[in-house]
Amino acid sequence: MNLKTIIAGKGPNTVQGEQHPCGKISVVPVTSFEKLKACIADWDRLLLELPLPVPMLSYLWVLTALQYFLPGDEGWVCLMAYDDSILVGILPLIIKRRNFGGMRRMGYRTPFNWHFLSIDCLVKPGYENDVVPLMLKAAQNLEPGYSELKLTRIENHSPVMEAIRNKVKGFRSVCRLNGFGSYIEVSGTYEKYLAGLDAKFVRNLRRLDRKMQSLNNLEMSVISENAGRDEYFERFLQVEGKSWKGKKGSAIIQMPALKKFYGDLTRRLGERGWLEWYFFTTEGKTIAAMMTIRIGRKLVIYKIGYDENYSSYSPGNKLFEKMVQWAFASGEIAEIDCLTAYPWNQNWNMTTRE
Repeated sequence: MNLKTIIAGKGPNTVQGEQHPCGKISVVPVTSFEKLKACIADWDRLLLELPLPVPMLSYLWVLTALQYFLPGDEGWVCLMAYDDSILVGILPLIIKRRNFGGMRRMGYRTPFNWHFLSIDCLVKPGYENDVVPLMLKAAQNLEPGYSELKLTRIENHSPVMEAIRNKVKGFRSVCRLNGFGSYIEVSGTYEKYLAGLDAKFVRNLRRLDRKMQSLNNLEMSVISENAGRDEYFERFLQVEGKSWKGKKGSAIIQMPALKKFYGDLTRRLGERGWLEWYFFTTEGKTIAAMMTIRIGRKLVIYKIGYDENYSSYSPGNKLFEKMVQWAFASGEIAEIDCLTAYPWNQNWNMTTRE
């Protein structure tokens, strides 16, 4: 969902809110990486209070996005909401200044591109109605002359969307659909889930099982310990480079700046214990790889790559199936989030998310 909110008004930089049942809420702007780093522990604690935490709302994700993709003519601010001394809300914003019709115009946007995706507002459950309006008010007060706040591809149940639907005073909004996400709800057994898929698709999966038996020393491995090591990232890069992306020139390995971004992001995710790799190998050669992020009971499928020399075996599809089987069997996963809604997602009977 793409949301543009137009706000006007003035006020001090630190916004004091109404009394919450738990205390007094205030919003403080943070504009330096040093001060942001001091919030890591509280930020992670707040993220893990969500029923299904999203990696794009984590400190390490926001930090890496700002370090690599902030244009030179733009700034940033993280609005931190506190209930007394407890962190209860975070809204990262990019500050953009443009000349329009000979006049200097200023606006906000949430961080977004197709590599780190959409970064939304993070709010402690139960605080949405109090915290979000205060953070939007703080953005207004920090730059009184700004003309818009644009949030790109935020989910329909975003705390900001809820605030807009509740008609927060002083706001006009324009919302438009900007694509879908898709996910698998992991409940019951894998056998029951499989029975709900298209019969022809399931028969094709079994045919591929038989075909893959012809591959020598076929192995699947799941790496979660020390997953941030460069060797696993390099394995993924090599196999992704042999897919259609390599032919198109859009593989990560072909773009040094992107390789550095993803390298730092995977190292940080690995250090935090959230990164998992899935690999298919035959005779020691990686033919399919999947980069996933697991936080709490949510498993996010971030990147998939496969060697096109083995495309007749559909190794990416089979690797995905093995991951789904594991998720149902483990009892540790409640949702598999594929982030986007590609046509192949429909084969797996995924639920669409706006």
